Amino acid sequence: MVRDPRFGGSKPNAPGVFTPGEWRSCPGYEGLYAVSIEGRVKRVARGPNTCPGKVKKLQRAPTRQRWTVKLHKNGTGQRVDVAPLVCKAFHGPAPSHKHRVGHKDGNRCNDHASNLCWELPDATVRRSYSLGKINRNGPHNGRAKLNRASVKEIRGLQGHCTAAEIAQRHEVSEWTVRAIWEGKRWKGESHESKRTG
Repeated sequence: MVRDPRFGGSKPNAPGVFTPGEWRSCPGYEGLYAVSIEGRVKRVARGPNTCPGKVKKLQRAPTRQRWTVKLHKNGTGQRVDVAPLVCKAFHGPAPSHKHRVGHKDGNRCNDHASNLCWELPDATVRRSYSLGKINRNGPHNGRAKLNRASVKEIRGLQGHCTAAEIAQRHEVSEWTVRAIWEGKRWKGESHESKRTG
């Protein structure tokens, strides 16, 4: 392959074809910045108060758990997410305006090109469930028969009613009642009741 000194490596491969340590032109900032397969960003253009070749410092957006970087273009600076830059550079443009960058391992701070893909929002949600990123237990489960108040009542009835009686009253299994008593289910509610009790 032909070397391209602007990117510190060879000319870009086709989308989805990676070379370790590869740098590609930064989408939207062509000729100004380059982005690496690992998710690093560096300036390649010369200009006032600039240092071509220097890798930019990334910042983590605390509320969104993503890496961001401040890039300048036409005299204006803007903080942008790193993941879309990497995904566009190494996987090509998004298939549609509905597609978003997905992190295959569920870690939004892992912006390596091999960990990124274009996907629809519902695919992101399914992955989050499968990786345990979204809590489906207790009140977070839309099909839950119990709520905080009923769990508190079940705990309060321990020793006064049998598990069978409580299970019938709340339309759940005896196992569920015993699991709540033993702290195997609705654990968060147990801690909450201790703090407020």
